Amino acid sequence: MSTSLVDLAGTKTRSVTVAGVSYTLAPLNLGQFGKLEDFLRNQPILRAKARADSLVLPEEARRIIWEGAVKESEGVFLGSDGFNAGLKSFPAICEMLALSIEANHPKVTREMIQKSVTFEDVPEIQQAFNELNMKKKGEKPKEGEEGDDSGK
Repeated sequence: MSTSLVDLAGTKTRSVTVAGVSYTLAPLNLGQFGKLEDFLRNQPILRAKARADSLVLPEEARRIIWEGAVKESEGVFLGSDGFNAGLKSFPAICEMLALSIEANHPKVTREMIQKSVTFEDVPEIQQAFNELNMKKKGEKPKEGEEGDDSGK
């Protein structure tokens, strides 16, 4: 078994099993959080485009849909309600998983993840992602985690 780059760096990791395959997740870095933010920010625009393209609408209705999507998109940034709500969508969960495993599983594509993740996998993926990335300011490390000095 090979040692991953994340393990060599001493970074905390967490494993999840999706469709019978175990994946090692790592905490996201700022660049990856930026990618996740961009992904979430684009979702209202993509939904509006699909909606407008699928319906025969007057130009004024298209403008209203577009303006609403742009406004919604502007409210999506790291830590915002829009960001946090967006993390609960199935496409975002797949994106989070893709970003979290890319260091340890570089050959796994987003398409592979989208085809293999099921509704039953979602709670474990969300829990793992939260454990690795969403520690609250001032929260004390759990025993055995980096920063824990209870055994010293």
